[in-house]
Amino acid sequence: MKKSEFHRIATIDIGTNGIKFKQYRIDVNKKSKIQQDTFSRVNIRLGEDVFNYGLISENTQKKLFKELSKLIESVKKRNIKWIGICATSAMRSAENGKDICERLASELNVDVRLLSGNEEAYFLKYLNTKKIVDLDNYLSIDIGGGSTELHIKHGDEEYLQSVDLGAVRLLQQKDLKEEWDKLDDFLNKIGYLKAEALVGIGGNIRSLLEISGKDKFTSLGYEEFIILQKKLENNSLDDRKKLFNLGDHRADVIVPATKIIERILNKTGIKDLYALNWSLCDAIAFDYYLKNEEAFV
Repeated sequence: MKKSEFHRIATIDIGTNGIKFKQYRIDVNKKSKIQQDTFSRVNIRLGEDVFNYGLISENTQKKLFKELSKLIESVKKRNIKWIGICATSAMRSAENGKDICERLASELNVDVRLLSGNEEAYFLKYLNTKKIVDLDNYLSIDIGGGSTELHIKHGDEEYLQSVDLGAVRLLQQKDLKEEWDKLDDFLNKIGYLKAEALVGIGGNIRSLLEISGKDKFTSLGYEEFIILQKKLENNSLDDRKKLFNLGDHRADVIVPATKIIERILNKTGIKDLYALNWSLCDAIAFDYYLKNEEAFV
């Protein structure tokens, strides 16, 4: 590869609370091998259909196919070497989720991977915490719309878990006690590792840190988190939008997301919460690069 050359790849995350698209350039001559070029989000909330009716409606499917068709078309025009598309919790939970993924693959001529919960949790191992000073032993978390994934690695010990507890699922009051018990069991299992921090990805956790006014890569302490949680709970949906500059897709789900965080902090005794601007899209891109590194030399 000549110095001025690079490859483009892209990823799409068909999530429960929206669709995320990211485009990257890969240049092995740069210190940072993968650099993000483009990000866009489409606010289609699949979870409203799935958690209320058990499937994705025809109307929502039309919106989904329309928006994905636009994204795929734009990718084709940009000389993208590879595109990785994944679907997560809402598609896993929907009665017609598998069929929709197969239709998307067939009609748009792309590969669509329906991830299991554990596969989502697996991708958390790529989380890059180097910019957080002196942080070694931490619990990673990804709070999505339909599920929450956790991962911890310390020394030779490594554990991961996915539970059907997500911000949209809780908002629709479709969370089950057995999933909370499953979360508690996992936290008890890893308790001996004594994680010193909770490092989160996803829009809800990033929004919490932004609202708090914290500098990037600094932590939100437990007491600060509880105070902020109460402020969010005690304000109406409209007031949350105005006071905290939250969009429609975030203002309603951020409160249920704090319930999951609170449970984890209380069960583990962790006192510091960090947020990283990392996502499942990034992890999928990085995983692809690692598995095909020789193609970019």
